[in-house]
Amino acid sequence: MRLGVFSQRAVNSLKQQKVIWLHTVSVGEAQACRILVEDLKRTYPDFRLVISTVTETGNKIAQTLIGPQDLVIYSPLDISFIVRRVINKISARLFIIAETEIWPNLIVELKKRGTPVLLVSGRISPGSFRAYKVIRPFLKEVFQNFSLFCMQTKDDAQKIITLGASEDKVKVTGNMKFDSQPALAERSGPGRPDLGLSDEEKLFIAGSTHRGEEKIILQVYRELIRDYPKLRLLIAPRHIKRVAEIEKLISGFGFKSRRISELNSDDIRYTIYDILILDTIGQLNSLYSYADIVFIGGSLIRHGGQNPIEPAVFSKPILFGPYMSNFSSIAKVFLDRSVAIMIKDSRELKKACVRLLDEPEAGRQLGEKAQELVRENRGATLRNMQLLGQLLES
Repeated sequence: MRLGVFSQRAVNSLKQQKVIWLHTVSVGEAQACRILVEDLKRTYPDFRLVISTVTETGNKIAQTLIGPQDLVIYSPLDISFIVRRVINKISARLFIIAETEIWPNLIVELKKRGTPVLLVSGRISPGSFRAYKVIRPFLKEVFQNFSLFCMQTKDDAQKIITLGASEDKVKVTGNMKFDSQPALAERSGPGRPDLGLSDEEKLFIAGSTHRGEEKIILQVYRELIRDYPKLRLLIAPRHIKRVAEIEKLISGFGFKSRRISELNSDDIRYTIYDILILDTIGQLNSLYSYADIVFIGGSLIRHGGQNPIEPAVFSKPILFGPYMSNFSSIAKVFLDRSVAIMIKDSRELKKACVRLLDEPEAGRQLGEKAQELVRENRGATLRNMQLLGQLLES
């Protein structure tokens, strides 16, 4: 489908329809747009929604957002004749890009067609900014085809202006991830039976981990359970294709593991395990509601971190490493407000966990302050909706 080839059924379903096209890259962007999608469907019920993604996991999440009249596709390859083919079939009234994905040919062809192009929750990481500055003259030409840039922070706004965006087209509307409200996972009875945990047990979730981090986590966990035998660990790798690799690593540490997908109402109470592994897509947010301590993966290695807002929604004490460049503005806010703890290595990770296990009240207060921070920063989706409404009506 990235070649712009659709089924005849899909082509027919788009004919004579008013369409809003939303582009999200992967899981994080798709999840961040959940509230935006709900607002679009409620505010513009006579429009069809087309969501394009690049990754398979993002595509699966997008499928959960749409209604029967909507369509999820893979983003077309950014080659002129291919994007023209797709644009002709979709005929969108508005094209929305989540965060900052620049597809030059697609954007230029949309402009030629007269379709407004809107960037929402725009952000530019330090690494991307350095790379983009090299091609600033090219980007400036591409940016002329945008109708509006809705950026997360003043810093992001200044960066995109420096790269060539017209200042009068740049607005600071905030980060839609603060508007995310994952539903609390249902509990079937007392305790936490869906994970096989008793009320006395505590859960340490290492979320969205990357290769190299699981070994550190397991080393720390092995030391912690000597003094805290009721502590359980849930590892949620960023890429579930690594589950078998992580199982082998866990076994090498002498622990027993179980995949979340293997737990069901018939066998949970008879399951013996030390460590759970999340091997499904889209469940991590709700599982954060069961955590007593959360570590944000991708931050102890030079990956750039992941989103700390998700566990903050559930008032959880949050730990992350020094490498949070992909979420630098959010991490800075969390640290400035003392609602998260930065750890530099395994020693500091263990020290932070010990403190939170010994002083549960301190962890509770940390989590409550994190949730309060999220509440204070909500509203980006509403501001984006107001601006995109002006584009649709113009």
